[in-house]
Amino acid sequence: MSRQAIVGAFTLLGFIALFAVYFTLSNFAARVNGYNIGVRFDDAGGLTVGAAVYESGVQVGTVSKIQLQPDYSVDVIMTIFHKYNIPLASKFTLSAPLTGGSSIYVTAPRQAGNVAILPHYVIMPVSAQPHGENPPSLSDLLSEGQPTLSKMNELLADLSKREPKLLDHLQAAIDNANSLAMTANGALREFADRGNTLLASMQTSLKAASGNIVDLTGQLDDTMKRNGGRVDTLLTSLNSTASSLSAATASMAKLANNPQLRDDILKTTAQIAITMTNMSALSADLRHAAEDPATQGQLKDTLAHIDAVSQRASSLLGQLGGTSSVYGVDAGATPPPASAGEPIVPGSPAPAVPSPAPLEQKKEGVTLSPAVRGRIGALAQSLFEVQVRLSELSTKAAGAADNALLGSGRGPQSDFNVVVLPHGNQQLYAGVNDLSANQTWNLAMREQVAPGVLLGGGILYSRLGVMGQISKGVFGFEGLAYDPRYGYVDGYLRLHATSNLDVVAGERDIFHDSRRTTYGLQYRLFGGT
Repeated sequence: MSRQAIVGAFTLLGFIALFAVYFTLSNFAARVNGYNIGVRFDDAGGLTVGAAVYESGVQVGTVSKIQLQPDYSVDVIMTIFHKYNIPLASKFTLSAPLTGGSSIYVTAPRQAGNVAILPHYVIMPVSAQPHGENPPSLSDLLSEGQPTLSKMNELLADLSKREPKLLDHLQAAIDNANSLAMTANGALREFADRGNTLLASMQTSLKAASGNIVDLTGQLDDTMKRNGGRVDTLLTSLNSTASSLSAATASMAKLANNPQLRDDILKTTAQIAITMTNMSALSADLRHAAEDPATQGQLKDTLAHIDAVSQRASSLLGQLGGTSSVYGVDAGATPPPASAGEPIVPGSPAPAVPSPAPLEQKKEGVTLSPAVRGRIGALAQSLFEVQVRLSELSTKAAGAADNALLGSGRGPQSDFNVVVLPHGNQQLYAGVNDLSANQTWNLAMREQVAPGVLLGGGILYSRLGVMGQISKGVFGFEGLAYDPRYGYVDGYLRLHATSNLDVVAGERDIFHDSRRTTYGLQYRLFGGT
Protein backbone atom coordinates (compact mmCIF):
# COMPACT_ATOMS: atom_id res chain seq x y z
CA MET A 1 0.00 0.00 0.00
CA SER A 2 1.36 3.38 -0.92
CA ARG A 3 2.08 6.15 1.54
CA GLN A 4 -0.70 8.30 0.09
CA ALA A 5 -3.29 5.53 0.66
CA ILE A 6 -2.25 5.16 4.28
CA VAL A 7 -2.54 8.91 4.89
CA GLY A 8 -5.97 8.92 3.22
CA ALA A 9 -7.17 6.00 5.39
CA PHE A 10 -6.03 7.71 8.59
CA THR A 11 -7.72 10.93 7.46
CA LEU A 12 -10.99 9.06 6.82
CA LEU A 13 -10.81 7.37 10.20
CA GLY A 14 -10.32 10.80 11.85
CA PHE A 15 -13.41 12.17 10.14
CA ILE A 16 -15.40 9.13 11.27
CA ALA A 17 -14.19 9.57 14.89
CA LEU A 18 -15.00 13.31 14.80
CA PHE A 19 -18.49 12.53 13.51
CA ALA A 20 -19.00 9.96 16.28
CA VAL A 21 -17.99 12.52 18.93
CA TYR A 22 -20.36 15.09 17.43
CA PHE A 23 -23.08 12.44 17.20
CA THR A 24 -22.67 11.67 20.90
CA LEU A 25 -22.43 15.26 22.16
CA SER A 26 -25.27 16.73 20.12
CA ASN A 27 -27.48 13.65 20.39
CA PHE A 28 -27.86 13.62 16.66
CA ALA A 29 -29.70 10.33 16.86
CA ALA A 30 -32.43 11.99 18.92
CA ARG A 31 -32.94 14.60 16.21
CA VAL A 32 -33.00 11.92 13.54
CA ASN A 33 -35.33 9.58 15.46
CA GLY A 34 -37.52 12.21 17.24
CA TYR A 35 -39.70 15.32 16.85
CA ASN A 36 -39.29 18.89 18.15
CA ILE A 37 -41.48 20.78 20.67
CA GLY A 38 -40.99 24.28 22.11
CA VAL A 39 -41.38 25.46 25.74
CA ARG A 40 -40.75 29.00 26.91
CA PHE A 41 -39.02 29.77 30.23
CA ASP A 42 -38.48 33.04 32.07
CA ASP A 43 -34.86 32.06 32.70
CA ALA A 44 -32.73 29.29 31.20
CA GLY A 45 -30.91 28.84 34.54
CA GLY A 46 -27.65 27.34 33.12
CA LEU A 47 -29.39 25.00 30.67
CA THR A 48 -27.23 23.89 27.74
CA VAL A 49 -27.81 22.19 24.43
CA GLY A 50 -27.80 18.45 24.81
CA ALA A 51 -29.30 18.53 28.31
CA ALA A 52 -31.57 15.57 29.08
CA VAL A 53 -35.37 15.77 29.19
CA TYR A 54 -37.01 13.44 31.75
CA GLU A 55 -40.62 12.34 32.12
CA SER A 56 -41.50 10.41 35.30
CA GLY A 57 -37.77 9.72 35.77
CA VAL A 58 -37.27 8.32 32.23
CA GLN A 59 -35.24 10.22 29.61
CA VAL A 60 -37.58 10.99 26.72
CA GLY A 61 -35.41 13.47 24.75
CA THR A 62 -32.75 16.18 24.75
CA VAL A 63 -32.47 19.94 24.44
CA SER A 64 -31.59 20.81 20.82
CA LYS A 65 -31.75 24.63 20.77
CA ILE A 66 -31.98 27.57 23.24
CA GLN A 67 -33.06 30.99 21.89
CA LEU A 68 -33.33 34.33 23.74
CA GLN A 69 -36.51 36.21 22.78
CA PRO A 70 -37.01 40.01 22.46
CA ASP A 71 -38.92 40.09 25.79
CA TYR A 72 -35.91 38.36 27.42
CA SER A 73 -37.76 35.11 27.84
CA VAL A 74 -36.10 31.91 26.62
CA ASP A 75 -37.48 29.58 23.93
CA VAL A 76 -36.19 26.04 24.55
CA ILE A 77 -36.53 23.60 21.62
CA MET A 78 -36.54 19.94 22.77
CA THR A 79 -36.22 16.85 20.61
CA ILE A 80 -38.50 14.05 21.90
CA PHE A 81 -38.05 10.45 20.89
CA HIS A 82 -40.76 9.18 18.54
CA LYS A 83 -41.89 6.45 20.91
CA TYR A 84 -42.88 8.99 23.61
CA ASN A 85 -45.83 11.43 23.65
CA ILE A 86 -46.05 14.48 25.90
CA PRO A 87 -49.57 15.21 27.32
CA LEU A 88 -50.87 18.68 26.57
CA ALA A 89 -51.50 19.49 30.28
CA SER A 90 -47.96 18.50 31.36
CA LYS A 91 -45.81 20.76 33.56
CA PHE A 92 -42.22 21.57 32.45
CA THR A 93 -39.82 22.28 35.33
CA LEU A 94 -36.20 23.40 34.96
CA SER A 95 -33.90 21.57 37.40
CA ALA A 96 -30.75 23.48 38.32
CA PRO A 97 -28.72 21.47 40.90
CA LEU A 98 -25.77 22.95 42.78
CA THR A 99 -23.44 20.54 41.00
CA GLY A 100 -23.75 19.09 37.51
CA GLY A 101 -25.73 20.28 34.50
CA SER A 102 -29.33 21.46 34.36
CA SER A 103 -32.13 19.33 32.92
CA ILE A 104 -35.86 19.55 32.21
CA TYR A 105 -38.44 17.44 34.05
CA VAL A 106 -41.88 16.80 32.51
CA THR A 107 -44.71 16.06 34.98
CA ALA A 108 -47.67 14.42 33.23
CA PRO A 109 -51.21 14.67 34.66
CA ARG A 110 -52.35 11.61 36.65
CA GLN A 111 -55.55 10.65 34.84
CA ALA A 112 -56.81 7.54 33.06
CA GLY A 113 -58.32 7.28 29.59
CA ASN A 114 -57.55 9.27 26.47
CA VAL A 115 -55.37 12.33 27.18
CA ALA A 116 -54.78 15.27 24.81
CA ILE A 117 -51.23 15.07 23.31
CA LEU A 118 -48.92 18.02 22.64
CA PRO A 119 -48.46 18.47 18.83
CA HIS A 120 -45.30 16.95 17.32
CA TYR A 121 -43.96 20.31 16.15
CA VAL A 122 -42.87 23.65 17.55
CA ILE A 123 -45.92 25.83 18.18
CA MET A 124 -45.62 29.39 16.93
CA PRO A 125 -45.70 32.12 18.05
CA VAL A 126 -43.59 31.57 21.15
CA SER A 127 -46.34 33.03 23.42
CA ALA A 128 -48.60 30.11 22.46
CA GLN A 129 -46.07 27.51 23.66
CA PRO A 130 -46.37 25.80 27.07
CA HIS A 131 -44.83 27.87 29.87
CA GLY A 132 -42.13 26.19 31.93
CA GLU A 133 -41.44 26.73 35.61
CA ASN A 134 -38.09 27.80 37.05
CA PRO A 135 -36.95 26.43 40.43
CA PRO A 136 -36.84 28.91 43.28
CA SER A 137 -33.49 30.61 43.61
CA LEU A 138 -31.49 31.07 46.78
CA SER A 139 -32.45 34.76 46.87
CA ASP A 140 -36.15 33.80 46.61
CA LEU A 141 -35.76 31.39 49.49
CA LEU A 142 -33.97 34.01 51.53
CA SER A 143 -36.67 36.59 50.72
CA GLU A 144 -39.43 34.20 51.80
CA GLY A 145 -37.54 33.22 54.96
CA GLN A 146 -36.76 36.81 55.97
CA PRO A 147 -40.09 37.36 57.84
CA THR A 148 -39.59 34.08 59.67
CA LEU A 149 -36.06 35.07 60.63
CA SER A 150 -37.35 38.44 61.85
CA LYS A 151 -39.98 36.72 64.01
CA MET A 152 -37.34 34.33 65.32
CA ASN A 153 -35.10 37.29 66.16
CA GLU A 154 -37.95 39.01 68.01
CA LEU A 155 -38.73 35.77 69.85
CA LEU A 156 -35.10 35.36 70.90
CA ALA A 157 -34.96 39.00 72.03
CA ASP A 158 -38.15 38.57 74.08
CA LEU A 159 -36.77 35.34 75.52
CA SER A 160 -33.54 37.14 76.42
CA LYS A 161 -35.56 39.78 78.34
CA ARG A 162 -37.64 37.19 80.14
CA GLU A 163 -34.75 34.83 80.87
CA PRO A 164 -33.79 36.31 84.29
CA LYS A 165 -37.40 36.14 85.57
CA LEU A 166 -37.83 32.66 84.16
CA LEU A 167 -34.64 31.50 85.85
CA ASP A 168 -35.75 33.13 89.13
CA HIS A 169 -39.13 31.40 88.94
CA LEU A 170 -37.47 28.11 88.03
CA GLN A 171 -35.04 28.42 90.96
CA ALA A 172 -37.96 29.25 93.30
CA ALA A 173 -39.86 26.21 92.00
CA ILE A 174 -36.79 24.02 92.55
CA ASP A 175 -36.38 25.41 96.10
CA ASN A 176 -40.07 24.79 96.84
CA ALA A 177 -39.83 21.26 95.46
CA ASN A 178 -36.71 20.63 97.59
CA SER A 179 -38.46 21.98 100.68
CA LEU A 180 -41.54 19.89 99.91
CA ALA A 181 -39.38 16.79 99.50
CA MET A 182 -37.62 17.45 102.82
CA THR A 183 -40.97 18.02 104.57
CA ALA A 184 -42.39 14.84 103.03
CA ASN A 185 -39.29 12.92 104.07
CA GLY A 186 -39.66 14.12 107.66
CA ALA A 187 -43.37 13.28 107.65
CA LEU A 188 -42.63 9.79 106.32
CA ARG A 189 -39.99 9.25 109.00
CA GLU A 190 -42.41 10.38 111.71
CA PHE A 191 -45.11 8.15 110.24
CA ALA A 192 -42.69 5.21 110.15
CA ASP A 193 -41.72 5.81 113.80
CA ARG A 194 -45.35 5.95 114.84
CA GLY A 195 -46.07 2.82 112.80
CA ASN A 196 -43.23 0.97 114.52
CA THR A 197 -44.54 2.08 117.93
CA LEU A 198 -48.07 0.99 116.99
CA LEU A 199 -46.83 -2.38 115.73
CA ALA A 200 -44.89 -2.92 118.95
CA SER A 201 -47.99 -2.07 121.02
CA MET A 202 -50.12 -4.39 118.90
CA GLN A 203 -47.57 -7.16 119.30
CA THR A 204 -47.69 -6.77 123.09
CA SER A 205 -51.52 -6.73 123.01
CA LEU A 206 -51.61 -9.84 120.83
CA LYS A 207 -49.30 -11.67 123.22
CA ALA A 208 -51.52 -10.68 126.19
CA ALA A 209 -54.70 -11.66 124.29
CA SER A 210 -53.17 -15.01 123.35
CA GLY A 211 -52.35 -15.69 127.00
CA ASN A 212 -55.87 -14.68 128.05
CA ILE A 213 -57.39 -17.03 125.46
CA VAL A 214 -55.25 -19.90 126.75
CA ASP A 215 -56.32 -19.12 130.36
CA LEU A 216 -60.00 -18.86 129.32
CA THR A 217 -59.80 -22.18 127.52
CA GLY A 218 -58.30 -23.80 130.59
CA GLN A 219 -60.97 -22.30 132.86
CA LEU A 220 -63.75 -23.53 130.54
CA ASP A 221 -62.22 -26.97 130.58
CA ASP A 222 -62.07 -26.97 134.38
CA THR A 223 -65.65 -25.70 134.60
CA MET A 224 -66.95 -28.49 132.32
CA LYS A 225 -65.07 -31.05 134.38
CA ARG A 226 -66.51 -29.70 137.68
CA ASN A 227 -70.10 -29.29 136.37
CA GLY A 228 -70.33 -32.43 134.26
CA GLY A 229 -72.83 -34.00 136.70
CA ARG A 230 -75.00 -30.90 136.71
CA VAL A 231 -75.16 -30.89 132.92
CA ASP A 232 -76.30 -34.51 132.98
CA THR A 233 -78.99 -33.61 135.54
CA LEU A 234 -80.15 -30.71 133.33
CA LEU A 235 -80.48 -32.98 130.32
CA THR A 236 -82.53 -35.44 132.44
CA SER A 237 -84.84 -32.57 133.47
CA LEU A 238 -85.35 -31.53 129.85
CA ASN A 239 -86.29 -35.09 129.00
CA SER A 240 -88.85 -35.15 131.80
CA THR A 241 -90.30 -31.82 130.61
CA ALA A 242 -90.76 -33.23 127.13
CA SER A 243 -92.66 -36.18 128.55
CA SER A 244 -94.91 -33.80 130.53
CA LEU A 245 -95.68 -31.78 127.38
CA SER A 246 -96.69 -34.97 125.61
CA ALA A 247 -99.06 -35.87 128.43
CA ALA A 248 -100.56 -32.31 128.38
CA THR A 249 -101.19 -32.61 124.65
CA ALA A 250 -103.08 -35.88 125.18
CA SER A 251 -105.18 -34.22 127.90
CA MET A 252 -106.13 -31.32 125.60
CA ALA A 253 -107.22 -33.83 122.96
CA LYS A 254 -109.52 -35.46 125.52
CA LEU A 255 -110.98 -32.03 126.49
CA ALA A 256 -111.75 -31.29 122.85
CA ASN A 257 -113.91 -34.44 122.75
CA ASN A 258 -115.64 -33.64 126.09
CA PRO A 259 -119.44 -32.83 125.65
CA GLN A 260 -119.40 -30.50 128.64
CA LEU A 261 -116.73 -28.34 126.99
CA ARG A 262 -118.85 -28.01 123.84
CA ASP A 263 -121.83 -26.78 125.94
CA ASP A 264 -119.60 -24.11 127.51
CA ILE A 265 -118.51 -22.92 124.04
CA LEU A 266 -122.18 -22.65 122.93
CA LYS A 267 -123.01 -20.54 125.99
CA THR A 268 -120.08 -18.21 125.19
CA THR A 269 -121.40 -17.79 121.62
CA ALA A 270 -124.84 -16.84 122.98
CA GLN A 271 -123.25 -14.16 125.15
CA ILE A 272 -121.47 -12.73 122.04
CA ALA A 273 -124.83 -12.55 120.21
CA ILE A 274 -126.36 -10.60 123.12
CA THR A 275 -123.41 -8.18 122.99
CA MET A 276 -123.96 -7.56 119.26
CA THR A 277 -127.65 -6.83 119.93
CA ASN A 278 -126.66 -4.22 122.51
CA MET A 279 -124.27 -2.61 120.00
CA SER A 280 -127.10 -2.39 117.44
CA ALA A 281 -129.30 -0.65 120.00
CA LEU A 282 -126.44 1.74 120.74
CA SER A 283 -126.22 2.61 117.04
CA ALA A 284 -129.94 3.38 117.00
CA ASP A 285 -129.48 5.67 120.00
CA LEU A 286 -126.66 7.48 118.16
CA ARG A 287 -128.90 7.94 115.12
CA HIS A 288 -131.63 9.47 117.27
CA ALA A 289 -129.02 11.72 118.87
CA ALA A 290 -128.03 12.96 115.42
CA GLU A 291 -131.59 14.26 114.97
CA ASP A 292 -131.17 16.52 117.97
CA PRO A 293 -131.31 20.30 116.99
CA ALA A 294 -127.98 21.13 118.66
CA THR A 295 -126.23 18.22 116.95
CA GLN A 296 -127.81 19.19 113.65
CA GLY A 297 -126.49 22.76 114.01
CA GLN A 298 -122.95 21.45 114.29
CA LEU A 299 -123.50 19.15 111.33
CA LYS A 300 -124.93 22.08 109.35
CA ASP A 301 -121.72 24.13 109.86
CA THR A 302 -119.58 21.17 108.78
CA LEU A 303 -121.72 20.57 105.68
CA ALA A 304 -121.57 24.29 104.84
CA HIS A 305 -117.76 24.21 104.79
CA ILE A 306 -117.82 21.06 102.65
CA ASP A 307 -120.29 22.77 100.25
CA ALA A 308 -118.03 25.84 99.97
CA VAL A 309 -115.00 23.70 99.12
CA SER A 310 -117.00 21.75 96.53
CA GLN A 311 -118.24 24.95 94.82
CA ARG A 312 -114.73 26.44 94.70
CA ALA A 313 -113.30 23.26 93.17
CA SER A 314 -115.96 23.31 90.42
CA SER A 315 -115.21 26.94 89.38
CA LEU A 316 -112.44 26.04 86.84
CA LEU A 317 -109.57 26.99 89.12
CA GLY A 318 -111.15 30.39 89.87
CA GLN A 319 -110.75 31.55 86.22
CA LEU A 320 -114.36 31.22 84.98
CA GLY A 321 -116.06 33.38 87.61
CA GLY A 322 -117.59 30.66 89.79
CA THR A 323 -117.60 31.34 93.57
CA SER A 324 -119.21 29.82 96.63
CA SER A 325 -121.84 31.73 98.61
CA VAL A 326 -122.33 29.86 101.86
CA TYR A 327 -123.52 31.95 104.79
CA GLY A 328 -121.15 31.89 107.74
CA VAL A 329 -118.20 30.79 105.55
CA ASP A 330 -117.85 33.33 102.70
CA ALA A 331 -117.84 37.10 103.35
CA GLY A 332 -120.88 38.86 101.82
CA ALA A 333 -122.84 35.63 101.27
CA THR A 334 -126.64 35.83 101.35
CA PRO A 335 -128.11 34.23 104.50
CA PRO A 336 -130.21 31.09 103.93
CA PRO A 337 -134.00 31.30 104.37
CA ALA A 338 -134.00 29.23 107.59
CA SER A 339 -132.36 30.39 110.82
CA ALA A 340 -128.95 29.15 111.80
CA GLY A 341 -130.35 27.06 114.62
CA GLU A 342 -133.13 25.42 112.55
CA PRO A 343 -132.47 21.70 112.15
CA ILE A 344 -131.72 20.29 108.72
CA VAL A 345 -134.20 17.61 107.80
CA PRO A 346 -132.52 14.76 105.96
CA GLY A 347 -133.50 14.77 102.29
CA SER A 348 -134.62 18.44 102.25
CA PRO A 349 -133.38 20.66 99.32
CA ALA A 350 -130.18 22.64 99.89
CA PRO A 351 -130.26 26.46 100.10
CA ALA A 352 -130.23 28.24 96.76
CA VAL A 353 -126.79 29.11 95.38
CA PRO A 354 -126.22 32.03 92.97
CA SER A 355 -125.88 30.81 89.43
CA PRO A 356 -122.60 31.28 87.51
CA ALA A 357 -121.99 33.99 84.91
CA PRO A 358 -124.83 34.18 82.35
CA LEU A 359 -124.59 32.31 79.07
CA GLU A 360 -125.82 33.55 75.73
CA GLN A 361 -128.74 31.35 74.52
CA LYS A 362 -129.03 30.57 70.80
CA LYS A 363 -131.38 28.36 68.88
CA GLU A 364 -128.50 26.14 67.75
CA GLY A 365 -127.20 25.62 71.34
CA VAL A 366 -125.37 27.37 74.18
CA THR A 367 -122.40 29.71 73.51
CA LEU A 368 -120.01 31.11 76.16
CA SER A 369 -120.00 34.86 76.67
CA PRO A 370 -116.99 36.85 75.35
CA ALA A 371 -115.69 37.44 78.88
CA VAL A 372 -115.74 33.71 79.66
CA ARG A 373 -114.12 32.88 76.33
CA GLY A 374 -111.34 35.40 77.08
CA ARG A 375 -110.71 33.83 80.47
CA ILE A 376 -110.60 30.37 78.89
CA GLY A 377 -108.05 31.63 76.32
CA ALA A 378 -105.89 33.22 79.02
CA LEU A 379 -106.03 29.99 81.03
CA ALA A 380 -105.03 27.94 77.96
CA GLN A 381 -102.09 30.26 77.23
CA SER A 382 -100.84 29.93 80.80
CA LEU A 383 -101.17 26.12 80.77
CA PHE A 384 -99.64 25.02 77.46
CA GLU A 385 -98.08 26.11 74.17
CA VAL A 386 -98.38 24.21 70.88
CA GLN A 387 -95.40 24.48 68.47
CA VAL A 388 -95.79 23.50 64.80
CA ARG A 389 -92.60 23.69 62.67
CA LEU A 390 -92.35 23.25 58.88
CA SER A 391 -88.75 23.02 57.67
CA GLU A 392 -86.65 21.85 54.74
CA LEU A 393 -83.17 20.31 54.63
CA SER A 394 -80.38 21.12 52.18
CA THR A 395 -79.23 18.54 49.66
CA LYS A 396 -77.13 15.71 51.07
CA ALA A 397 -73.42 16.26 50.37
CA ALA A 398 -71.81 13.93 47.83
CA GLY A 399 -69.86 11.14 49.52
CA ALA A 400 -71.26 11.93 53.00
CA ALA A 401 -71.84 8.95 55.29
CA ASP A 402 -75.36 7.68 55.90
CA ASN A 403 -77.12 9.24 58.91
CA ALA A 404 -79.68 7.44 61.06
CA LEU A 405 -81.87 10.58 61.40
CA LEU A 406 -81.14 12.67 58.26
CA GLY A 407 -82.24 10.93 55.07
CA SER A 408 -81.34 11.95 51.55
CA GLY A 409 -84.66 13.82 51.04
CA ARG A 410 -84.79 17.60 51.21
CA GLY A 411 -88.20 18.00 52.84
CA PRO A 412 -90.45 19.48 53.85
CA GLN A 413 -90.46 18.11 57.39
CA SER A 414 -93.15 18.79 59.98
CA ASP A 415 -92.56 18.74 63.77
CA PHE A 416 -95.28 18.97 66.44
CA ASN A 417 -94.41 19.71 70.10
CA VAL A 418 -96.33 20.83 73.22
CA VAL A 419 -94.84 22.85 76.12
CA VAL A 420 -96.75 22.51 79.41
CA LEU A 421 -96.59 25.65 81.63
CA PRO A 422 -94.62 27.68 79.03
CA HIS A 423 -94.34 30.71 81.33
CA GLY A 424 -93.33 28.76 84.46
CA ASN A 425 -89.86 28.12 85.84
CA GLN A 426 -90.24 24.37 85.19
CA GLN A 427 -91.66 23.20 81.85
CA LEU A 428 -92.54 19.86 80.24
CA TYR A 429 -91.53 19.57 76.56
CA ALA A 430 -93.09 16.70 74.56
CA GLY A 431 -93.90 15.97 70.92
CA VAL A 432 -93.02 14.22 67.69
CA ASN A 433 -90.46 15.07 64.97
CA ASP A 434 -90.76 14.47 61.20
CA LEU A 435 -94.36 13.23 60.98
CA SER A 436 -93.61 10.35 58.59
CA ALA A 437 -92.45 6.75 58.67
CA ASN A 438 -89.14 7.90 60.30
CA GLN A 439 -90.74 9.93 63.08
CA THR A 440 -89.00 10.31 66.47
CA TRP A 441 -90.24 11.48 69.88
CA ASN A 442 -89.39 14.16 72.45
CA LEU A 443 -90.01 14.08 76.21
CA ALA A 444 -87.87 16.42 78.32
CA MET A 445 -87.98 18.77 81.31
CA ARG A 446 -86.77 22.38 81.00
CA GLU A 447 -85.99 24.97 83.68
CA GLN A 448 -85.61 28.73 83.39
CA VAL A 449 -82.19 29.39 84.95
CA ALA A 450 -82.13 33.10 84.02
CA PRO A 451 -84.42 35.56 82.21
CA GLY A 452 -84.73 34.28 78.65
CA VAL A 453 -82.44 31.24 79.30
CA LEU A 454 -83.86 27.68 79.39
CA LEU A 455 -81.87 24.50 80.10
CA GLY A 456 -83.21 20.96 80.16
CA GLY A 457 -82.73 17.32 79.30
CA GLY A 458 -84.52 14.06 78.62
CA ILE A 459 -85.49 12.22 75.41
CA LEU A 460 -84.72 14.16 72.19
CA TYR A 461 -85.27 12.56 68.76
CA SER A 462 -85.92 9.26 70.65
CA ARG A 463 -82.40 9.51 72.17
CA LEU A 464 -80.95 10.69 75.48
CA GLY A 465 -79.90 14.35 75.25
CA VAL A 466 -79.81 17.91 76.61
CA MET A 467 -81.15 21.18 75.24
CA GLY A 468 -80.71 24.92 75.76
CA GLN A 469 -82.54 28.01 74.54
CA ILE A 470 -81.69 31.73 74.73
CA SER A 471 -84.16 34.49 73.74
CA LYS A 472 -83.23 38.19 73.61
CA GLY A 473 -85.69 40.57 71.97
CA VAL A 474 -86.55 39.47 68.44
CA PHE A 475 -83.61 37.05 68.25
CA GLY A 476 -83.10 33.63 69.81
CA PHE A 477 -80.73 30.66 69.77
CA GLU A 478 -81.55 27.00 70.33
CA GLY A 479 -79.02 24.17 70.78
CA LEU A 480 -79.54 20.39 71.08
CA ALA A 481 -77.06 17.60 71.91
CA TYR A 482 -78.29 13.99 71.92
CA ASP A 483 -77.30 10.34 71.36
CA PRO A 484 -74.06 10.12 73.45
CA ARG A 485 -72.79 7.23 71.30
CA TYR A 486 -72.96 9.05 67.92
CA GLY A 487 -72.81 12.66 69.19
CA TYR A 488 -75.50 14.66 67.38
CA VAL A 489 -75.30 18.46 67.87
CA ASP A 490 -77.89 20.81 66.30
CA GLY A 491 -77.92 24.62 66.38
CA TYR A 492 -80.68 27.03 65.30
CA LEU A 493 -81.08 30.79 65.06
CA ARG A 494 -84.62 32.11 65.47
CA LEU A 495 -86.12 35.43 64.42
CA HIS A 496 -89.43 36.35 66.09
CA ALA A 497 -91.29 37.72 63.06
CA THR A 498 -94.59 38.13 65.01
CA SER A 499 -95.85 37.23 68.46
CA ASN A 500 -96.65 33.70 67.29
CA LEU A 501 -94.45 33.16 64.19
CA ASP A 502 -90.68 32.46 64.10
CA VAL A 503 -88.28 32.19 61.17
CA VAL A 504 -85.83 29.33 61.92
CA ALA A 505 -82.45 28.57 60.28
CA GLY A 506 -79.65 26.34 61.49
CA GLU A 507 -77.48 23.26 61.09
CA ARG A 508 -78.26 19.60 61.88
CA ASP A 509 -75.44 17.24 63.02
CA ILE A 510 -72.82 20.03 62.97
CA PHE A 511 -69.68 17.99 63.73
CA HIS A 512 -70.04 15.26 61.05
CA ASP A 513 -69.69 15.24 57.26
CA SER A 514 -73.39 14.32 57.02
CA ARG A 515 -74.36 17.77 58.38
CA ARG A 516 -77.42 19.36 56.75
CA THR A 517 -78.55 22.99 56.67
CA THR A 518 -82.22 23.49 57.62
CA TYR A 519 -84.58 26.45 57.44
CA GLY A 520 -88.31 26.96 57.89
CA LEU A 521 -91.12 28.50 59.94
CA GLN A 522 -92.42 27.73 63.44
CA TYR A 523 -95.90 28.72 64.61
CA ARG A 524 -96.75 28.90 68.32
CA LEU A 525 -100.38 28.37 69.34
CA PHE A 526 -101.80 29.62 72.72
CA GLY A 527 -98.42 30.26 74.33
CA GLY A 528 -97.17 33.09 72.10
CA THR A 529 -95.59 36.15 73.66
